[in-house]
Amino acid sequence: MKIVNKIAVVPDVHGKSFWEEAKEKIDSVDEVVFLGDYLDAYTFKILANREIELDNFLKILNLKKEYPEKVVLLLGNHDIGYLLRLGCSRQIYGEMFDLYQHHFEENIDLFQMTEYVQLNNEKILFSHAGILKKWVEQVLKKLDLGDVSLQSVILDGFFNYLILKYNEPEYRDFLKWALWLVGPARGGFNGSCGSIVWADSTEWEGEENFFGADIMQVVGHNRLSSATILTDGVKCVDSVSPEVIFWDDKFIF
Repeated sequence: MKIVNKIAVVPDVHGKSFWEEAKEKIDSVDEVVFLGDYLDAYTFKILANREIELDNFLKILNLKKEYPEKVVLLLGNHDIGYLLRLGCSRQIYGEMFDLYQHHFEENIDLFQMTEYVQLNNEKILFSHAGILKKWVEQVLKKLDLGDVSLQSVILDGFFNYLILKYNEPEYRDFLKWALWLVGPARGGFNGSCGSIVWADSTEWEGEENFFGADIMQVVGHNRLSSATILTDGVKCVDSVSPEVIFWDDKFIF
């Protein structure tokens, strides 16, 4: 767990350039956390010119290379779709699909699934869509962890470790299954709820935070009207008009 005093959080990018505010102010923060989904824009201007989207993505990769200890790049469902060659909403572009996949594969060591920090007195776990207890229960059936707590394993970066092994068959099959569990809320049929990259905002209704009251989860993925508390201890900061969020001692959950 990293200890930080000020942090910048970048919700789902989807080809937009709003993230550059974090770059401009990077010297004033301890860490910049991108919540994933760098590609597959929703705006017509970018849809009509994929080079804009690609250039934006490469700039983010370069920022990570320039500030490897300060910039955190999390993987979202769109990103996992390219990496593991799984279908997602806008991944139908042939040559561009292959090019995007190439960049994820070539730079896989730059990406993570989770980031765990302490911001003053708050412990925060960042992921793209959040970790639902129902998803964890499904994943547990495939894992042999003995008496080890899956909570502690995840906080220690279990999925960060696994994603680096995505190209090894025994790990790849597990990752394809575990990460591509998509619940009915997102049109899926292979899981009771969404995974760490697929959990929908509606799936949190009536659910408790898997990590309890001591650890907050901060997620993106949902394009809500504004930052929203999904359940006690879980906050979505993605919105239809995303912006970089700066948290310090004024952090309010």
